[in-house]
Amino acid sequence: LSISSDNALTSQIFRDTGSTYPGPRSDYNGWEDVDSHTGPTYSVEGVTFGDYAVQIRDWRIRQIDPTHLSVTHKNGNVARIYR
Repeated sequence: LSISSDNALTSQIFRDTGSTYPGPRSDYNGWEDVDSHTGPTYSVEGVTFGDYAVQIRDWRIRQIDPTHLSVTHKNGNVARIYR
């Protein structure tokens, strides 16, 4: 999972192993080459909303309690906890 902006920079990469790679960096940008099917999609397939959570395919971003947010892969590895 990568968090990126249309300025061609990726701010964070989350791996299913639980490791993270901070940016800014110029690779793994979801906005690259929009004309070639590798850029952003406007489909909501694979996106699910729940109580205090959004799941994007194999990743879930969820509020754990009033002061914690986690980014977790479906394999159980927690890539990041935000306070």
